[in-house]
Amino acid sequence: MPSAIMNFSEIWESAKAELKKRLRPNVFSTNFEHLTFRDTENGILTLVSSDIFTGIYINDNFQKEIREALFHAAGEQVNFCIVEPNENDNAATAVVPAVAIPQSAKTKNVPPPTRPATIDADNTFENFILGPENEMAFNASLNVAADPKSGCFNPLFIYGPTGVGKTHLMHAIANKIFDDRLKKGLPQYKILYLTSEAFTNDFLNTLREKNTFEFRRRYREIDILLLDDIQFFSGKKQTQDEFFHTFNELCTRRCQIILTSDRPASDIADFEDRLVSRFQCGLPVDIQPPSYETRLAILQQKAQERNLDWEKFPGLLEFVAKNVSHNVRNLEGAVNLLAAYIRLRKPEKLELSVVESVLQSILIQGQTQKITVDSIQRRVADYYKIDPGKMTSRGRTAAIAFARQVAMFLCCELTEMSLVAIGDAFGGRDHGTVIHARKTIQGRADVDASVKRDVEYLKSQLSGYRA
Repeated sequence: MPSAIMNFSEIWESAKAELKKRLRPNVFSTNFEHLTFRDTENGILTLVSSDIFTGIYINDNFQKEIREALFHAAGEQVNFCIVEPNENDNAATAVVPAVAIPQSAKTKNVPPPTRPATIDADNTFENFILGPENEMAFNASLNVAADPKSGCFNPLFIYGPTGVGKTHLMHAIANKIFDDRLKKGLPQYKILYLTSEAFTNDFLNTLREKNTFEFRRRYREIDILLLDDIQFFSGKKQTQDEFFHTFNELCTRRCQIILTSDRPASDIADFEDRLVSRFQCGLPVDIQPPSYETRLAILQQKAQERNLDWEKFPGLLEFVAKNVSHNVRNLEGAVNLLAAYIRLRKPEKLELSVVESVLQSILIQGQTQKITVDSIQRRVADYYKIDPGKMTSRGRTAAIAFARQVAMFLCCELTEMSLVAIGDAFGGRDHGTVIHARKTIQGRADVDASVKRDVEYLKSQLSGYRA
């Protein structure tokens, strides 16, 4: 802790040096180079901006950064205000004698900071099951959480199929940042987690209410942004444009951005190239569906959390790990069902037929995803942003016809259905249409890298259910 007698002028110069380290050179030189110390009154440090407009901009956008820099320089919170210059200001040469910081300027009886409401405190790095499929994403997330202002992985872009732990890692990052600063007694960063759908809906409401200024303040005056399911922005040009400027503003202020998606940025359809390039300039990392060993470890952890004595039922978790493979959420759902059944029925042993009955809904879902054409049609329709019903319609627009051919090709590749059965599933088309679709897509994939990339990505997504 510093002495009670401190030179506020020196504190500000030290804080200013800290700001220079944290902010980009052009941001510092434009806004802070000429932000000077005037005096103190009642422990409040008065700063003078170069002009009124710069002062308003700094006050609106850099409150957190100034507070942290002053805390770093003084060792305690220092209140401040920014005023416009007047004819008496000559702050560049001002010398102010040492003064005492009164008790009113020190933080006393301040309630502890609260964790952001949208952050799930239960999702931490400690309870994330590590496996070869997610190791790189885990380590990158841990690195970002340990030093969110370093800017070395900005943005962190985590992608992979649904239910493999992307959202868990986002919450783990937020929790570690919050907990670390709480332990050190540092001012909390302003952390915001939300889904891309929520961002879009908020933006649309803002347009209707004609209040974009407040919207921009809400999303640009933060330190850490965690945005889930960025693929939801696909085809939404206005939302993409607004997020582009939000992204740039946050990066300029060295704010950490973490994004998730169900596919690589370059594979998101109808997405602006300028956004894709920015997402790729940070660190893109993927998470694959969990292997059998990872699934078993997840099941053991979930069972332990629910006080389920799985060792009393030999082979129980091994059966679940082998038969529920698509994502972590289904594994957790399986444990919940089994724990409820055991708690209510108190069986001495569990026959395989009973386990299958208890997990019927989850097992059927997995089987459906493995063997039916419906899951392929829906996945392809979602990827190309068309109505799934168009797969069986007579619509012949280029976009619909191409998506339908891709789906037929994948049915030939990933199922054991006959050509006739595949044609029937696509609105009663004959087997010749299916053969033509298969040849067309294979031929285009051989000469068009984008088509090949689409097909391989969709195949990997659908094949993930077979793991």
